[in-house]
Amino acid sequence: LLLAVMYAFSLVRLQVMHGTAVTLLTVGAYVATALWINPTPTVLVINNLFFLISAVIIGFSASYFIERYARNDFLQRRLLAERKIELEEMNHALESRNKALAESRAETIRTAKRSELIYSALSEALPGQVLDDKYRVEDKIGSGNFGTVYRGVHLHLNHPVAIKVFRPTVGSGSTESLERFRLEGISACRIQHANAVSVLDFDVSAGSLAYMVMELLEGRSLAEELDDVGRLPPDRSRAIAAAVCDVLAAAHEAGLVHRDVKPSNVFLHQAKEGEQVKVIDFGIAKLIDADTGLLDSGAARRTATGVLVGTPAYMSPERLNGDPYDGGTDVYAVGVMLYEMVAGRLPFESKARGNWSLAMMIGLTEAPPPSSFNEAVSPELDAIVLRAMSRTPADRPSAASLATLLRDRAESRSLPGGLAAPSLRTGDVATT
Repeated sequence: LLLAVMYAFSLVRLQVMHGTAVTLLTVGAYVATALWINPTPTVLVINNLFFLISAVIIGFSASYFIERYARNDFLQRRLLAERKIELEEMNHALESRNKALAESRAETIRTAKRSELIYSALSEALPGQVLDDKYRVEDKIGSGNFGTVYRGVHLHLNHPVAIKVFRPTVGSGSTESLERFRLEGISACRIQHANAVSVLDFDVSAGSLAYMVMELLEGRSLAEELDDVGRLPPDRSRAIAAAVCDVLAAAHEAGLVHRDVKPSNVFLHQAKEGEQVKVIDFGIAKLIDADTGLLDSGAARRTATGVLVGTPAYMSPERLNGDPYDGGTDVYAVGVMLYEMVAGRLPFESKARGNWSLAMMIGLTEAPPPSSFNEAVSPELDAIVLRAMSRTPADRPSAASLATLLRDRAESRSLPGGLAAPSLRTGDVATT
């Protein structure tokens, strides 16, 4: 009987309920036989029942857990199979999407190359053309981030002008770039200053060509000047930086932050009266709230999310860290530019590729004084430059205060023989 019970639960491999029913029926048959058919002493019946019931409990428990584990294993295998099918479908969808993206990217690159070829051809064909019956395009002067600049003539006034033609880009960036191009003109128009480039007109021609008309500048940029001579005399450097500060002070007063002050955006215009400093390229200028000093949210939406616009070597630590900033970030850039003019090099230079190491240097280290690279730099100018480059925005002077600090020594110095030096006017640069 014990073997029959064990066989019911193990060898025959009946389900738990069926095996239990068979074994209980076997025990019941034994009891009926022992009590009524073949009388057996009660003590012996009880003893045998103990072993039979124990075998039933053991066999039931073992069979129950084996069946339970088998069922769980079956469910897990089925779930894994379903997940595998889902993952295969997802992988197939991702592969299809990646293939579509690769094809789209390849098409975008091809379109960009075609657009660049078309724009190059257009750039060569534009000289001699007339825009909107008002402006005749002449020879090409140079190229910027958003367009190409040509020498031109206002036909009605017979007056020379500079015409900046928008460079279109492919995709959604084209609309954003055109908006920045337009905002460059709007920002420049808000700055009424002799040292800011004047924007005269902005329009889209009948041929869907966006252009901006500005005053014509003769000369070269400060970056080209530094490339040619290496570094400038301290007095001339102070005068150039002071003129830039004058423009920035007017911009900050009007609620604008330039955000890209650097030598290539400072032009040394050769006017009849002499050399005059002009600040150009307000293309990434951003509006600020005059009351709170915070960046205007509407202007922020016109900048690509997560994109750091500007030149890292001239960026203030707060901009590199993504913190709120105001006109102090322009003052920091002027300090870096002044450092470069008198020292002949940038305050922070990294041999590592990329901008991360440079950002770490700007945020964590102090720049050596400019006099360590140029003995002609006075301790006073060292202090002014390092104060403008302070890592803490509150420790920097305002643009107007920095202009005053830079002019103080230039206006108080004396020439040989006791003659006082002529004071530098706004926009004029002392020649050396």
